[in-house]
Amino acid sequence: MLTPMPKQDFDQFYAILTDSFPPDELRSREEHEALLDRPDYVVFAHYDQGKMIAFLTVWEMGEWAFVEHFAVSPSHRNHGLGATLLRQLQVMCNKPLCLEAELPETELAQRRLAFYERNGFFINRFPYMQPALESHKQPVPLYLLTTENPLDAQEFETVKNRIYNIVYPGKVI
Repeated sequence: MLTPMPKQDFDQFYAILTDSFPPDELRSREEHEALLDRPDYVVFAHYDQGKMIAFLTVWEMGEWAFVEHFAVSPSHRNHGLGATLLRQLQVMCNKPLCLEAELPETELAQRRLAFYERNGFFINRFPYMQPALESHKQPVPLYLLTTENPLDAQEFETVKNRIYNIVYPGKVI
């Protein structure tokens, strides 16, 4: 069951986060911690015997919810938990979801895209870059994936600009 993460569990969250994402896709520890004070950002966590084993970070964006990070701890992967948590989030949000995923340049990235497609996401194959999150990091070419339906070019630009303005304000592309 997904529940909003209490701030005292930040260290558990951050350990899974840094174990699951490349450095260019992460903010600094301080920046991640500061996000917890924003009303439009929530870390939904899943616990097993009191220990966090998975999470989804979600930005409220009006008629959309943007999932910035989604991870399951390595010891709990490949058992169906990710699909279960995505379904729970869709019910909880009751609106279309949007998330970023790597381009299919590795076998793992291909498997990740297939996972999202199996779970109701559409790959929007328009050019998209996650901005550099810190001055020493690089922008990351990604796909935007959405539930409900694929986006046309105009819808894609609208969603992309909203992400840039809400999630990545002031970041360099």
